[in-house]
Amino acid sequence: LLPLTDNVEISGNSMAFPKDETTPWGTNGIRAYWQGEAASANANKPVLGLATLRLKKLMALVPTTDELLDDANALTSYLPEKVASSIRWKANESILFGAGNGVPLGCLNGSAVVTVAKESGQATQTLVAQNLAKMIARLPPGSFTHAVWIVNNDVLPALFTLTLGNYPIYLPVGQSVGGIQLSPYGTLLGRPVFVSQHANTFSSQGDVILADLSYYQTITKAGGMQTATSMHLYFDADLTAFRTTFRMDGQSKITSPIAPAKGSNTLSPYIQLGAR
Repeated sequence: LLPLTDNVEISGNSMAFPKDETTPWGTNGIRAYWQGEAASANANKPVLGLATLRLKKLMALVPTTDELLDDANALTSYLPEKVASSIRWKANESILFGAGNGVPLGCLNGSAVVTVAKESGQATQTLVAQNLAKMIARLPPGSFTHAVWIVNNDVLPALFTLTLGNYPIYLPVGQSVGGIQLSPYGTLLGRPVFVSQHANTFSSQGDVILADLSYYQTITKAGGMQTATSMHLYFDADLTAFRTTFRMDGQSKITSPIAPAKGSNTLSPYIQLGAR
């Protein structure tokens, strides 16, 4: 998920970002006015907040036997792949659900998230097209082209049978013969689908997530993951220690849902489907 966020690589330990949560239709912040001939201009100031992100550290410490080190393939492929997979999982989980206490503050753990309730009378253990349509309707202007679906594996059987009239709304990539086997995760109502264990199990709240992560600010340490080795830490056990660190932080650019210009339904780049 990190590449989908607004990420900045830094060489220091922290960075401050201005926050502007005003809207073009709001009543404060930078505003444009129709101006009469020779009339004085209406001046207005930006309404800016400040968010400071400080790098948090992810670390994997792996003691490795000398017997394993003798296998070059294990050293060059197995360890880096497993460590990177674990770091990637932790980073993604923090982007979505991080508590903010020593870890990033997740976009779905803040107050800006919008939860779309089930339809009136909707049966349990079901998913209907109207659920997804109402989720899209809560996106801010311009977010649709950046948004992605994040769904649990258990949601897939329901997605494959969803239609609008005679037309499927979930389209695996490639509609030629065998396309579903070659690329099972495609687009849902025009946006990419990520199947992930970060989403909750089917029919519980958060089993389907629609997120525009360009609204989520992250910082990462320049250079990416850093790995060091030591034969001294576990010298008496004849082990070599591999330590990999990855430093990042993140939080939402907005702290609350966006009030619309017209209507009462608030908007948000972070939307989850409620329990059914």
